[in-house]
Amino acid sequence: RSNRTGPALERVLPSALLAEGMAHSVYSPPLTRAQAEDVRGVFDFEDGTAVMHETIHYLDERAEHEDAWLDAWGRMPVACSLLWGEMDEVAPVAVADFVWQRVLANGTRPAAPATYATLPPANHYLHVDHARDVAAWVRRELQLQLVNL
Repeated sequence: RSNRTGPALERVLPSALLAEGMAHSVYSPPLTRAQAEDVRGVFDFEDGTAVMHETIHYLDERAEHEDAWLDAWGRMPVACSLLWGEMDEVAPVAVADFVWQRVLANGTRPAAPATYATLPPANHYLHVDHARDVAAWVRRELQLQLVNL
Protein backbone atom coordinates (compact mmCIF):
# COMPACT_ATOMS: atom_id res chain seq x y z
CA ARG A 1 0.00 0.00 0.00
CA SER A 2 3.03 2.22 -0.17
CA ASN A 3 3.28 5.04 -2.66
CA ARG A 4 7.06 4.49 -2.68
CA THR A 5 7.32 0.76 -3.12
CA GLY A 6 4.07 0.26 -5.04
CA PRO A 7 5.05 2.09 -8.24
CA ALA A 8 8.56 0.61 -8.17
CA LEU A 9 7.20 -2.90 -7.77
CA GLU A 10 4.67 -2.38 -10.55
CA ARG A 11 7.45 -1.36 -12.96
CA VAL A 12 9.39 -4.59 -12.40
CA LEU A 13 6.52 -7.03 -11.88
CA PRO A 14 5.26 -8.19 -15.26
CA SER A 15 1.49 -8.37 -15.59
CA ALA A 16 1.80 -12.00 -16.73
CA LEU A 17 3.56 -12.93 -13.48
CA LEU A 18 1.01 -11.05 -11.39
CA ALA A 19 -1.91 -12.68 -13.21
CA GLU A 20 -0.36 -16.15 -12.93
CA GLY A 21 0.27 -15.65 -9.21
CA MET A 22 -3.29 -14.52 -8.63
CA ALA A 23 -4.62 -17.39 -10.75
CA HIS A 24 -3.24 -19.80 -8.15
CA SER A 25 -3.76 -17.82 -4.96
CA VAL A 26 -7.18 -16.14 -5.04
CA TYR A 27 -9.20 -18.54 -7.20
CA SER A 28 -10.32 -22.02 -6.18
CA PRO A 29 -9.93 -24.00 -8.31
CA PRO A 30 -6.98 -22.15 -9.85
CA LEU A 31 -7.60 -20.41 -13.15
CA THR A 32 -6.62 -22.10 -16.37
CA ARG A 33 -3.80 -20.61 -18.41
CA ALA A 34 -6.36 -19.03 -20.76
CA GLN A 35 -8.24 -17.49 -17.85
CA ALA A 36 -5.00 -16.16 -16.36
CA GLU A 37 -4.28 -14.57 -19.75
CA ASP A 38 -7.68 -12.87 -19.54
CA VAL A 39 -6.72 -11.45 -16.14
CA ARG A 40 -3.42 -10.31 -17.63
CA GLY A 41 -5.39 -8.51 -20.34
CA VAL A 42 -7.28 -6.60 -17.67
CA PHE A 43 -4.00 -5.62 -16.00
CA ASP A 44 -2.52 -4.52 -19.32
CA PHE A 45 -5.53 -2.43 -20.36
CA GLU A 46 -4.46 1.21 -20.34
CA ASP A 47 -1.42 0.22 -18.26
CA GLY A 48 -3.66 -0.78 -15.35
CA THR A 49 -0.86 -2.17 -13.22
CA ALA A 50 0.67 1.32 -13.04
CA VAL A 51 -2.12 2.42 -10.69
CA MET A 52 -2.81 -0.79 -8.79
CA HIS A 53 -1.05 0.45 -5.65
CA GLU A 54 -3.49 3.36 -5.53
CA THR A 55 -6.56 1.13 -5.63
CA ILE A 56 -5.65 -0.60 -2.38
CA HIS A 57 -5.92 2.65 -0.42
CA TYR A 58 -9.57 1.85 0.18
CA LEU A 59 -8.25 -0.24 3.09
CA ASP A 60 -7.02 2.93 4.80
CA GLU A 61 -10.36 4.64 4.15
CA ARG A 62 -12.25 1.61 5.43
CA ALA A 63 -10.19 1.54 8.63
CA GLU A 64 -10.72 5.27 9.17
CA HIS A 65 -14.50 5.07 8.75
CA GLU A 66 -15.17 1.48 9.80
CA ASP A 67 -17.19 2.19 12.94
CA ALA A 68 -19.48 4.69 11.21
CA TRP A 69 -19.91 2.41 8.20
CA LEU A 70 -20.73 -0.64 10.29
CA ASP A 71 -23.12 1.32 12.49
CA ALA A 72 -24.96 2.67 9.43
CA TRP A 73 -25.11 -0.82 7.96
CA GLY A 74 -26.65 -2.09 11.17
CA ARG A 75 -29.42 0.52 10.97
CA MET A 76 -30.31 -0.05 7.30
CA PRO A 77 -33.96 -1.11 6.98
CA VAL A 78 -33.26 -3.61 4.21
CA ALA A 79 -32.50 -7.30 4.44
CA CYS A 80 -28.87 -8.29 4.11
CA SER A 81 -27.33 -11.56 3.00
CA LEU A 82 -23.61 -12.20 3.40
CA LEU A 83 -21.89 -15.04 1.54
CA TRP A 84 -18.16 -15.65 2.00
CA GLY A 85 -15.60 -18.00 0.45
CA GLU A 86 -14.00 -20.22 3.09
CA MET A 87 -10.77 -20.50 1.08
CA ASP A 88 -10.31 -16.70 0.98
CA GLU A 89 -6.89 -15.76 2.35
CA VAL A 90 -7.13 -12.12 1.21
CA ALA A 91 -10.21 -11.46 3.35
CA PRO A 92 -10.45 -14.54 5.57
CA VAL A 93 -13.69 -15.83 7.05
CA ALA A 94 -12.75 -14.04 10.28
CA VAL A 95 -13.64 -10.77 8.50
CA ALA A 96 -17.14 -12.02 7.70
CA ASP A 97 -17.49 -13.49 11.19
CA PHE A 98 -16.60 -10.10 12.68
CA VAL A 99 -19.16 -8.26 10.51
CA TRP A 100 -21.80 -10.87 11.30
CA GLN A 101 -21.23 -10.69 15.05
CA ARG A 102 -20.81 -6.92 15.19
CA VAL A 103 -23.60 -5.85 12.84
CA LEU A 104 -25.75 -8.50 11.25
CA ALA A 105 -26.40 -11.26 13.78
CA ASN A 106 -29.93 -11.62 15.09
CA GLY A 107 -30.50 -9.35 18.02
CA THR A 108 -27.86 -6.80 17.07
CA ARG A 109 -29.53 -5.63 13.85
CA PRO A 110 -33.18 -4.99 14.61
CA ALA A 111 -33.80 -2.96 11.46
CA ALA A 112 -34.13 -5.91 9.06
CA PRO A 113 -33.33 -9.61 8.80
CA ALA A 114 -29.87 -10.81 7.86
CA THR A 115 -28.36 -14.12 6.85
CA TYR A 116 -24.78 -15.34 6.63
CA ALA A 117 -23.28 -18.39 4.99
CA THR A 118 -19.89 -19.57 3.83
CA LEU A 119 -19.11 -21.45 0.65
CA PRO A 120 -16.45 -24.05 1.58
CA PRO A 121 -14.70 -24.50 -1.78
CA ALA A 122 -14.76 -20.79 -2.72
CA ASN A 123 -11.95 -18.26 -2.56
CA HIS A 124 -11.75 -14.45 -2.78
CA TYR A 125 -13.63 -14.23 -6.07
CA LEU A 126 -16.39 -16.68 -5.19
CA HIS A 127 -18.67 -15.20 -7.86
CA VAL A 128 -16.07 -16.35 -10.41
CA ASP A 129 -14.95 -19.58 -8.72
CA HIS A 130 -18.42 -20.90 -8.06
CA ALA A 131 -20.78 -18.73 -10.08
CA ARG A 132 -23.58 -21.32 -10.19
CA ASP A 133 -23.46 -21.88 -6.43
CA VAL A 134 -23.48 -18.14 -5.76
CA ALA A 135 -26.36 -17.59 -8.20
CA ALA A 136 -28.37 -20.39 -6.58
CA TRP A 137 -27.72 -18.95 -3.13
CA VAL A 138 -28.77 -15.46 -4.25
CA ARG A 139 -31.96 -16.88 -5.78
CA ARG A 140 -32.77 -18.71 -2.51
CA GLU A 141 -32.15 -15.55 -0.48
CA LEU A 142 -34.34 -13.47 -2.78
CA GLN A 143 -37.08 -16.10 -2.62
CA LEU A 144 -36.95 -16.04 1.17
CA GLN A 145 -37.30 -12.25 1.11
CA LEU A 146 -40.32 -12.47 -1.21
CA VAL A 147 -41.98 -15.03 1.04
CA ASN A 148 -41.43 -12.79 4.07
CA LEU A 149 -42.92 -9.65 2.49
